[in-house]
Amino acid sequence: MPKRHSAQADEATEASPAKRGRQRAASPTPAKSPRKAAKKKSAQTSYKAEDIQVLEGLEPIRRRPAMYLGGTDLRALHLLVETLLEISIEQHRAGQVSSISVTLQADGGICVDDDGPGIPIHWPHEDKITLLEALFTQACHRDQMLRWQHDSPKTAVGIGRGVEAQVVNALSEHLLVENTREGHLFCLEYRRGKPVGGLVDRGLTERRGTRITSWPDPTIFPSVLLDHSMLADRLRELSCLLPALSITFQDERRIDLRARNGFVALLDRLRGSWQGWHEALSVAEMEGGVEVAVALQWIQTQETIIHSFANLQRTPRGGSHVEGLLGAIREQLGVAESYQPQGLIAAVSVVMHEVHFAGPTKNCLQAREAQVAVHAVTSRLLGRFFAKSPVFRTMFAR
Repeated sequence: MPKRHSAQADEATEASPAKRGRQRAASPTPAKSPRKAAKKKSAQTSYKAEDIQVLEGLEPIRRRPAMYLGGTDLRALHLLVETLLEISIEQHRAGQVSSISVTLQADGGICVDDDGPGIPIHWPHEDKITLLEALFTQACHRDQMLRWQHDSPKTAVGIGRGVEAQVVNALSEHLLVENTREGHLFCLEYRRGKPVGGLVDRGLTERRGTRITSWPDPTIFPSVLLDHSMLADRLRELSCLLPALSITFQDERRIDLRARNGFVALLDRLRGSWQGWHEALSVAEMEGGVEVAVALQWIQTQETIIHSFANLQRTPRGGSHVEGLLGAIREQLGVAESYQPQGLIAAVSVVMHEVHFAGPTKNCLQAREAQVAVHAVTSRLLGRFFAKSPVFRTMFAR
């Protein structure tokens, strides 16, 4: 017969959790001493006057440049140039500037020069500094300049993406402003955002417009070398967007184009932002009377790029030397002839006495000895690599 439970037993069983809860509640954790809690809170929230650091002038911008430019890379560096351009472009939109000249100077400076009436000097404001000085040292929006200079204000186009001139000043090792106004030449000079001598009136001049030259600070930017093509493309865009504005561009720099890493430096251009699975492989040897140079790397993408050269001529359609390269890769990977490598960037060059191309345009090399030489050199290079790292042979053969 099944056991019978009394109602009292069931009630006691159901009540036991609540009872245990009441028992736990009856033994609360001892409260902390009010004096100790107040002391701990005071230690966390109290600070002294010497704990506060006051940053003067443009120092906050120099401390946190990424807050204003989004970083300190090449894109950020070019943003400084666009900010200088915006000063002249807004005056153009107000009908005061018809031409802008941009110069990359040999000493690393970037100069923006226009033919406008110049930035106003006097400022109907209680501040003792001039409008020209305020533009490069304070959060003075250029709409203010336009309001005082013209009857009808213009909308700020914002090609500098909200970055103001004082940011350019703060992040420049040296900034020079040459501004003509009412027949006089006024000059301002700054070193890392700090004024050098204040506003100077150089006297009467026949010049016209505003010339601003900035030397970006190498202690802020990893590289202060502006990209010619990147800047030229942007100026072409602005020229199309502002057809009434004449824009000229000049590059006075002497740029050392020597490849420090030799032939393997070609891979740096081909790789772009892709990451490699391994360090780039390269070799330069004489094989069968043919000078052979090979550089290659598997990268983390599916795209394959091979640049080839024959007697220093680009061969866009490849040819015998590329066939020798691919043949050696297939041989070392142990794959079929139909195998096409994926995620490979490579460069191959041959120099030989008797070179034959498929047609007068020299787009494709036809030379059996080049194929044999490249195959041999590449095979030895990959053989050494796979012997040290056999896991990559399996990985790349898939």
